[in-house]
Amino acid sequence: DELSGAHYMLDTLRFFNHEFMNKLHVILGYLQTGETEKAASFIINSSLVSSQAIRETADCIRVSRICALVIGKMMHAAELGIRLAVAPDSYCRQEDLLLPEEDYVTIVGNLLENAVEELSRGEHDLKEIRLALYCRPDCNVIVCEDTGGGIPPELQPHIFEKGVSSKGENRGLGLCLIHQLVEQYHGTIDVMTEAGAGTCFTLNFTSPVGEEA
Repeated sequence: DELSGAHYMLDTLRFFNHEFMNKLHVILGYLQTGETEKAASFIINSSLVSSQAIRETADCIRVSRICALVIGKMMHAAELGIRLAVAPDSYCRQEDLLLPEEDYVTIVGNLLENAVEELSRGEHDLKEIRLALYCRPDCNVIVCEDTGGGIPPELQPHIFEKGVSSKGENRGLGLCLIHQLVEQYHGTIDVMTEAGAGTCFTLNFTSPVGEEA
C-alpha cells in the first residue's frame, strides 16, 4: 500500500502542478501591474489549506485527476473564506470506479463549484462544504453538502433543467450536466435542501453501470 500510494502521489502532484503554475501567474500579474497588496493577499489566502488537509485528501481519494480537482477547489474555496473538507471515511480507488474518470471530474467539479458559488454570495454565518466519496466495486456514492441558503421552493422542481439557476442569466448548466450523466449511467440523485440551512446532493451508481460504461 505504501508503494502504490507513493506512485499515486507522484501522479497527483503532476496534476496539481498545473494549478500551482496558474497561481504563480496570478501573483506575477499582480506584481507586474504594481498591485503588491493584492499579490500579498493572494499568497496569504492561497496557504489557508493546510498540508495535512491535502495529505488526508490524497489518502482518501487515490484517483489523481479527481484528487487534484478537489484540492484545487479547496484552495479556491479558502480564498473566498469557505472551508471545503473531504469526509475522513471517504474511500475512492481507480479500480472501484463505475463511471469513466472524466465523468467523475464533471460531477464532482460542478457540485463543488455550485456550492462555492452559493456560499460566496450573501452573508452566511457558517461557510462550509463537505464532500464524501464512497467507492466500492458494486456501488459508488457521491455526497456534497453545503451550509448555504438552500434552493428556493419555486426552483426546486426545475433545478436540473438547462438554464434554470438562482444565480442569474446564462447559468444553470452544471446541474443539467450532472443529471444527464446520472440518467446515462442509470444512477439516482437525491436532493435535500432547507432554507437558511443548506443543501445536500447524494448520487448513487450501482455495479451494472460498470459494464455499460
